[in-house]
Amino acid sequence: MKEIRIDENAANQRFDRFCRKYFKQYPEVSLTEIYRRIRKGDIRVNGKKTSEKYQIQLGDMIVIKDFVLKQLSPITKEEKIAVLGIEKIKKLIIYEDENWLVFDKPSGIPMHGGTKNIETLCMNNYLDKYIRETTSLDQKQTSPVSPPPRRGRSEKAPLGGELPRQVGAEGSYTEEEGYKRHKSGGEYTFKPSFCYRLDKDTSGVLIAAKNYQALQYLNALIRERKTEKEYLTVVGGMTPDEQYIDIPLEKSFDKKFGRGITQVSKNGKPAQTAFTTLQSKKHHILGNISLLAVKIYTGRMHQIRVHLAHIGYPVLGDIIYGNPILNRKLYKDLKINRQILHCKQYSFKDLDGKQITFTTKMPEDITKVM
Repeated sequence: MKEIRIDENAANQRFDRFCRKYFKQYPEVSLTEIYRRIRKGDIRVNGKKTSEKYQIQLGDMIVIKDFVLKQLSPITKEEKIAVLGIEKIKKLIIYEDENWLVFDKPSGIPMHGGTKNIETLCMNNYLDKYIRETTSLDQKQTSPVSPPPRRGRSEKAPLGGELPRQVGAEGSYTEEEGYKRHKSGGEYTFKPSFCYRLDKDTSGVLIAAKNYQALQYLNALIRERKTEKEYLTVVGGMTPDEQYIDIPLEKSFDKKFGRGITQVSKNGKPAQTAFTTLQSKKHHILGNISLLAVKIYTGRMHQIRVHLAHIGYPVLGDIIYGNPILNRKLYKDLKINRQILHCKQYSFKDLDGKQITFTTKMPEDITKVM
């Protein structure tokens, strides 16, 4: 029987939400199976069968029956993590403090495992490995540990806005941050988590929260649209100097790709995108192409890709919404096999109210085509 004591990092969330987070380490477990186990009482709170809607409280004990765990095998994930080199992960980190761990995500790596990515390393593996390798869990139970050196870049956004401050703050890394185990023993109930997703083939700024307060804070800013994101992309065609796109978008399911997609629809949700053209040229293989700095004011799935394709400027390498002829040339002649979309910059007001901006360098594939 597995017992997990709820501390302040895990309290005040729905029972089913906690279970979904916990079982992420078992990619073979479906959401349907998690809910089935909750309803049958195989996963309980304080020894009692509990509704999935229950708000778990500080001090609650989550109990998972032995036979449930015997059916699971997290070995696949542990083996994936074992092959990761810590130095390789460190090269991807552009900033770290007591609240945030910021990656320059490479293209080709999914955010998390699942039925399609069970054998594939994902960004959650990178995050988990880094935290485990660089943080002494036992030491954090007794004394503060100095935080790793802080890294960061800041600059004025090409589309304007306030010049943000250089990131960095004094402080110590105590047991209140990162992994935390309840004093009475048991498992760590909070793991540093990514605050948003980037598509598998999208690269760039990816922020993880190292404590529950930071995670809640940035998630709230995202919901309230109080963050600023700037992307770089290369599209087919000669684009105007700048353009604002205000076209509603709607999710649907595409049988051809076997997945959810986004399409333009008058019945869809509001979606706004703006871009500034940084460079246009006639490429000797691809023809007319343009490098854009893009800002989005809503966060619809595939928003940039759908909006740009709709107005006649498809993102190069986009197999769902893009131009197949350009995509074949991109792969065959230039050996670029991904949608050229990069989250260059992410900005928001930190917990102390000061503006911070995380910035990455231009990817090699963009430099190659431009």
